Amino acid sequence: MAPDKNNHLFWLEYANAINKAVGIDTGDTSSSFLASKAQQGPLAGDTLPDEYTNSGICQLGDVLLSAGDLFYKPSGTEGYVRAVKKYLDHVDFSGNGSPEDETALEHAAGDQAAAEKQFIREEQKAMKGWAEEMELGLQPSGSDFPSFVNKGNAPAYQCYSQQLEAARARVKQAQLAVNGELADALSQDMQKLEKSLSKLYEIPGFNMKVAYGQPSNPSELKNEMKNSGAPIPKPTTATFAPVYSAPGYKAFVQAAEDRIDGQFNPADLSSFTVETSGQDGQIEINHSGPWLGTKTYSFHESAPLNPPDDDDDIAATRIKVIYDKIETIPIHRGSWDVDVTQYKLKSDAPKELKTLARVSSLIVATGLGYEITVGPETAKALQKYLDENKHGEGSVITVFGNPVEITPGIYGARDGECLFRGEWDSDSSTLKVRPKLEAGCATVLGVVGEKLDIPTA
Repeated sequence: MAPDKNNHLFWLEYANAINKAVGIDTGDTSSSFLASKAQQGPLAGDTLPDEYTNSGICQLGDVLLSAGDLFYKPSGTEGYVRAVKKYLDHVDFSGNGSPEDETALEHAAGDQAAAEKQFIREEQKAMKGWAEEMELGLQPSGSDFPSFVNKGNAPAYQCYSQQLEAARARVKQAQLAVNGELADALSQDMQKLEKSLSKLYEIPGFNMKVAYGQPSNPSELKNEMKNSGAPIPKPTTATFAPVYSAPGYKAFVQAAEDRIDGQFNPADLSSFTVETSGQDGQIEINHSGPWLGTKTYSFHESAPLNPPDDDDDIAATRIKVIYDKIETIPIHRGSWDVDVTQYKLKSDAPKELKTLARVSSLIVATGLGYEITVGPETAKALQKYLDENKHGEGSVITVFGNPVEITPGIYGARDGECLFRGEWDSDSSTLKVRPKLEAGCATVLGVVGEKLDIPTA
């Protein structure tokens, strides 16, 4: 069997184990999607400002899904809201106006796409500059991003904002010339999305306050929540992001914190092995990361540990996915939500728009861990890696995308990067992976997505 296919089968069986554990029925209209790298569930609690939890929920809800791919990237600027904006930019207007009008629209749309790309870059740079100045005390306490901009600290951002507005106006004018009725409906929906992405104004129902950046040390924040009787201070840097809400998440996390209370005591597990024969051609998985790999603290790409073409070694592998509780938690979109299926997409639109899917639920586990018994060749490779990296930066491996710390490095543990600890027993060739409960007990395994029925010209 092809080496990549063996690796893919491990990921597929992992996905099947999760689906079975949580009772997900996938089909033509919905599917489960796995994160290509680890996601810590956002902290939540009565003493924690909503901005922290909102930030995490938004990052989980606004991921870009493709109906043709089992995996998604947990972070990045190309989230669902921006994908919907891009979709509206590629709505089919052909055949409704003169050739001259359609050519003018095509040129205006190209100018807008270039202006949008530059605006996003400048916005990110401006926000990073504001956050850095806040951290260094160069801005007054409580100074927000709009104030930073209004004081003239981000001239390039303001310049490209004006250029983007002008480009949008030219596109709308060109659309009106081609098809006024369609242009008006499209404009209203585009305004909803622009409201959700505004970083200068809070617009209830469309955007919400979120912490800018993740807490620098989740374990410290969690301990402060647990030990302090007073509410946790609001983040020093907060911004706005599209409204996503998951009302059941906070209760799920709080119940788990009370139940687990710092002790790893899993209540359930899913076990599986991988059958390598007779599987060719059954699944296409667009993900190249190894299910079991090695990393250093510099976090370069993970290198596979188990021999990719040794079927006997792979057949000897036994995997247990252990957890305290696993659930799907519904997630809701704000007033910005646009039904893209009412618009026909151009035939030459980007491929990812034709397979667009949106998050409907989070797949969240508490007390997640693994017990993995490997074959002899994998055991040799793992032992060799651990022997070579027991000093210096330490040893870190990845298990289904989750960084696992086996040996702390000279700089100590990195709780924000490694959410799991591992113990290797060479006698039994068994790797035990346990969560760092001090950094939070919730892990997001993936999401359930709704596949959209995209009409195409």
